[in-house]
Amino acid sequence: MKGKWKCIISGFLFLIIVVPTAYYTASLDWQYKHTNETNNLPFYSPGSPDGIYRIKVNNFEFRARMAGMDNKGPALILLHGFPASSATWAPLIPPLAKAGYRVIAYDQRGYSPGARPFGRDAYKINKLSKDIFSIADTLGIEKFHLAGHDWGAGVGWYTAMNAPGRLLTWTALSIPHFGSFLRSANEDSEQRKRSGYFKFLKKPLYPEFVMTINNQKLLTGLFSKLPEPIRNEYLSILGEPMALSSALNWYRAIDIESVSKNADLQKPVRLPTLFIWGTNDSVVAKGSVERARKLMPANYKELAFDAGHGITQEIPQQLVPALLEFLRDNAP
Repeated sequence: MKGKWKCIISGFLFLIIVVPTAYYTASLDWQYKHTNETNNLPFYSPGSPDGIYRIKVNNFEFRARMAGMDNKGPALILLHGFPASSATWAPLIPPLAKAGYRVIAYDQRGYSPGARPFGRDAYKINKLSKDIFSIADTLGIEKFHLAGHDWGAGVGWYTAMNAPGRLLTWTALSIPHFGSFLRSANEDSEQRKRSGYFKFLKKPLYPEFVMTINNQKLLTGLFSKLPEPIRNEYLSILGEPMALSSALNWYRAIDIESVSKNADLQKPVRLPTLFIWGTNDSVVAKGSVERARKLMPANYKELAFDAGHGITQEIPQQLVPALLEFLRDNAP
């Protein structure tokens, strides 16, 4: 009788562990298509035309979209969010470069195949912020404008609070002052409800399984309204082994519950700051935007558009003139 039960239990464990695991791994790209394509990209060198390049930074290689690098105007570094890449800025890069800016939009740590360290501690926000300056140093850029969307806005807010000396201006899209926003996720009922996905994304292994299984069905649905080239790039990046885990480690590396005690995230911003958000954003509550205004500088501008969270893709034709006006008004 005991042998019979052992067989039943073994069969049950096989069904709930081995089969799903096999189904999950079969959905991953073990050919590393995106990594191979990235490794075939040239390294950026002065005088290179607009395009996608690799940038060698210490022990990492970052993949970056670069345009207008021969322009005489200031540099503008763009930070993407989750679960995206520099492609989120694709509609904005050409007109920004045409306006005279040197534009660098790079795939951040975890998203660039050559900058994908193991372990969640490698994705702490201070390290993500340092990457910005390492890239600027490699490119010979001293001072620059900075803009970020979603998690890129989180990294940018941290940078504007803690290392503003080399920033000319700071522009945040969709996410208000990061420390204030996370504090609202703890204390405000509406924001806590909208930020409920944090708990899911911070779980070990399970989010990777859910988001990748069945040939990335969940992610494919999430990206369904994006232009095909951008959708395919996101899926290609996140479909490789460890890529999605690295992206999720951004969430796992930050303790939302204790953020109110983290002085590095609760500082006011002194830089000229532009905040653009969508009034139909399902991620950000209006109260969180209002609360964040208390930590804004005198030179603060806020714009609200009829849009959702993914405004870089939804309304680029409105973002470009708004951003250019702000940058020109705060020209060095």
